[in-house]
This record gives sequence, structure tokens and C-alpha cells, in this order.
Amino acid sequence: MSQSLSFSKSWVWFQGERVHVLIGDGIARRLNDKKFKVQIGKDFRRINTIIVNPIFRITDDKSLTYVASFLSKKTLRKYNLKYLLFTKAYNEEELILKAKRLIKNYKKSIIIKPNGGSGGAGVIPIFKDERPERIKKLIDESKEEFYAKFSRNRKPFPYTIQEKADFSLINWEGGRHTFDLRIYLAQYKNQIVPIGGLARIARERFIKGLDKQEFVVNLSGYDGKNEVNRGVGFSEKNSKLLGLNFEDFVNVF
Repeated sequence: MSQSLSFSKSWVWFQGERVHVLIGDGIARRLNDKKFKVQIGKDFRRINTIIVNPIFRITDDKSLTYVASFLSKKTLRKYNLKYLLFTKAYNEEELILKAKRLIKNYKKSIIIKPNGGSGGAGVIPIFKDERPERIKKLIDESKEEFYAKFSRNRKPFPYTIQEKADFSLINWEGGRHTFDLRIYLAQYKNQIVPIGGLARIARERFIKGLDKQEFVVNLSGYDGKNEVNRGVGFSEKNSKLLGLNFEDFVNVF
């Protein structure tokens, strides 16, 4: 679909028709138009088409989550939330150097994430006992996976390098799986109000984390499928599945 989109006169167009609402920042991200990219970066409000979500230009930087948790680490500590070690790399040479340095200095496994990726494209684990000479090969695999999904017109740098978390596991469909929690917020009278949440369960059983499908929890991105069955809404019943108690929900919200 993105190949059929164009941008002119402050509108996104599809096959000669104005698009009033464009849902899915992945589509907007793939709109290869120089004027569109400049305008959405400068002031997206001057684009007549409503784009959901227009701030992808900011959130594409995967490191911002870790920056926020680092800056708020004292506050988050009382809610039993831990920040992870992270850094950024702006080119391949820097990525190789920093990956090796993190593993050597901290004796921790890491995960590398390309800028602007989605559906787990280009997300690759590098284990602390990995041979240094194989790190470049893993980075090449990450880039090729990214290009296969987004084309070589998109740049995967800057990469985010993060400490690999110690995953919590739950019993699901006959195996042990990792999961994450997503909180949904709404704005009401200048206040941010939590309105619900979703647990996303990894596609494959967790064994050692060698295969990213053991820990990447995106519900879309695999073979073009949307696997909504792996999304579990917050409820009293589902809290037992997820091993969460009342205190956990207080900390989350």
C-alpha cells in the first residue's frame, strides 16, 4: 500500500484520492517523499491528513525508553522497576566496538535494535559468551533483516544496544513463555488517565533465548500475520495466568 501513496498540497494521496485519516505509523514511515518527511519532522499539524501516530519520528529512537527510565530511576525504584544498561551507536564500527565493550566490561548479554524497526525486524541477541569475531556477523544479520522489511532506502542507524533482561516466564499453551505489559493511557481534562492494559506473549517457548521469537512479543510482523491470540487483556482472571497480584498492578499503574 505504501508504494501507492504520494504527498502533495499538504495531503497524503492514494490512487488520486485524498486520504483524510492514515492509521498505522508503519505506513507513514514508508512514504518515501522528501517533502513529507521534512513536513512531518518540522510540524505535522500542517499536514491535512490525520496521521496515527505522527510522533513515530521521535519514538523510532528505541533508546528513549531507557533514557526515561534512567532519568527516573530513583522514582521507579520504589515501584520495583529496574532500568537496563544501554547505549547508542551511530555507525557499524561504533556498534561493534560498543557491543564488545559492554560484554567485556559488564559480563552481560545484550540485544541490538535498529532505529525505526517494527515487528522485531533487526532485533538480535548477542550473548556474553559469544566469540568476538562473530559479533560483526550478527550485526550483518540484523541489518539484512531490517533491509528485507524496509528496503535499503531506510537506514538502521543509530542502533540501540541494551542489556538483555532477565525474563519472567508464564505457562501458556503447554510451554514457558516470556511476556511484556503494555499500559494504555488517555488524556482527560489535561490529565493522563490509565484506562487498561495488555500482556503480549512471545510466539515461541523460551528455551535459552537464542531465537528472538522466544522473547520478541510483537503481535504482528511474523509472516504478515496479526496473532491477536497472544494478546491478553488485563482482568482478574488473566492476572493468575500472568502471575500478577494486586501490588504488581499498583506498581504498574
